[in-house]
Amino acid sequence: MAYGDSIYFDVDQGIRADSGFWYKCVQHLGTGGNAATYLVVGSDGPYRGVLFALKVFRKLSEAKRRESFLQEVGFLHKCSHPSIMRIFDTGTYRLPMTRPVREYPFVVAEYLPTTLAEVIRANTAPMRFSSCRGWPICPILTRQSFTATSSRRTFL
Repeated sequence: MAYGDSIYFDVDQGIRADSGFWYKCVQHLGTGGNAATYLVVGSDGPYRGVLFALKVFRKLSEAKRRESFLQEVGFLHKCSHPSIMRIFDTGTYRLPMTRPVREYPFVVAEYLPTTLAEVIRANTAPMRFSSCRGWPICPILTRQSFTATSSRRTFL
C-alpha cells in the first residue's frame, strides 16, 4: 500500500463537512479499492440523529482515481431520482500532523442498509432493468436478464 493510501476513523470520532455540520462515526462498514465507508450519524443541524453513509476516498497515491471519485460525487450531487443514492454533504478530511498535510475527500450520502445483490437475491416482485439510461451497471444486468425489486426503492 502506498504512503497515505489508508485512513481510519475511530468510533465516536467527529468529522466536519464543508457545510459546517458535524457527523459522528458509528462503525466501519467496509473498504473497497478506492474508498472506505463508515456509518455516521448527524451531530447537529437539520440532520441531527439521522444515519448516513460516509464514503472517504483513500487512494491518495493515484490522482486519476481521485478525479474519478470527485466526478462520481459531482454526478450524484446533481441527480434527483428515487433510484439514485442521494448526496447530503461533502468535505475534505485533513490529517494536519502529516507533512505534507494529507487531504481525503469524502461524501455524506443516504444510508442504504441493503445492497443491490441482496435485492436481486430477494427477487420477490420482479421489475426489469431495461431502461437504465447510461448507468454503468445496468447494461450488464440487462444482458444477463436479471430482475429485481425492493420494498424500499424502485429500480428502473
